[in-house]
Amino acid sequence: MKNHFTEVAKTLESSKNTRLHVNVMMDPQKFNDCYLYAQRLKEQVKCSIALQPLFEGFGHGGITQKYNYTDKQESLMKSFRGWPDEKNLPEPRSFWI
Repeated sequence: MKNHFTEVAKTLESSKNTRLHVNVMMDPQKFNDCYLYAQRLKEQVKCSIALQPLFEGFGHGGITQKYNYTDKQESLMKSFRGWPDEKNLPEPRSFWI
């Protein structure tokens, strides 16, 4: 599955009309695996990447609190970035006033 996603991301990256942003949902129990995947994706695909914390209750009727992450994990999620795509594209319509 991870290889398929990377291949799809490479296809989107190569499009002249598309910006690509990937949110990696950071499961606290699989944090290291998620982080390693995000690093591999960053090495292979030029796109913006954000590491997103998970919240209890998401999708089940109400968010109650963020899962517990260590200070190091919190720092890694906040500081991790992918690459700017540097494509000269018009602003999305959602930004028009």
